[in-house]
Amino acid sequence: MITDIHSLGLPAARPAADDIVLLDMDEQDREWSKRYFAKMSRMPTMWQAGVYSSKCTICAIKDSGTDEPLKVAAKMRERPIEVSLARNGKLREDN
Repeated sequence: MITDIHSLGLPAARPAADDIVLLDMDEQDREWSKRYFAKMSRMPTMWQAGVYSSKCTICAIKDSGTDEPLKVAAKMRERPIEVSLARNGKLREDN
């Protein structure tokens, strides 16, 4: 992870450096990473980006007005999932 790279240094960590790609996959990821860096003074890990991506579930709970799983899942199916690894993703009918 990026935190390991900071600890070990790039030469030692380069063979295992795999989550950097998630922060620079496209312009949307680059913009999010820049906003995160502006607030935290360091780049996010893939885990922090993943937690941020869970906002689609939180928005579905808010928009549906309930935390009942079937209603939240139905609300999530109404719009595309826009996270780092799933641009224009869809929640399938079988969940």
